[in-house]
Amino acid sequence: DIELVGEGSKTPVREALLKLRQIGLVESTGRRGGRVTFPSRSSIQHAYEARRALESSAAEIVAERGSDEDILLIGASARSCLAAAESGDLVGFRRYDMSFHEQIGEATGNPRLNELTADSLALVMALRRRDVPHAGDSVLCARAHMVIYEALAARDPDRARVAMRDHVRQVEGYVLASLDEDALAP
Repeated sequence: DIELVGEGSKTPVREALLKLRQIGLVESTGRRGGRVTFPSRSSIQHAYEARRALESSAAEIVAERGSDEDILLIGASARSCLAAAESGDLVGFRRYDMSFHEQIGEATGNPRLNELTADSLALVMALRRRDVPHAGDSVLCARAHMVIYEALAARDPDRARVAMRDHVRQVEGYVLASLDEDALAP
């Protein structure tokens, strides 16, 4: 349990806890505190369902009205992600993976949707045990980024939405397949 203590730090701590609760990483335990949310198969599935809906919509919007410059940046991240994955650079892969998804949220031009997609991404990153269970999976994941980028570059909203939906479902499958339910318990 997390309890707010100390008079001088209540406001920043309270704001931080509210943000963590909004994201889904802390659950309230009453008026004075909260508890860190522990991952479970169902909490991970729920988080990925939300992420899939948000990011699929974001990809559709970017294909419709994203700037050419934003789409080029997304493409650069997708290519860098694939290069890192193919060379076995998992740190680079994770960095470009995050950049790719963050850039899509930003490219929507919708601050609320960007915030929600960022929160959803933060939640799944915190709930899952590791980014991609196997190096081979990172290559498949990065190739999916290229498919999404190609749909964005073609300005095809339907294809972009479906490609993102399939990609998030693919990653959810990797994460759920790697779960050890005993390791999820607090």
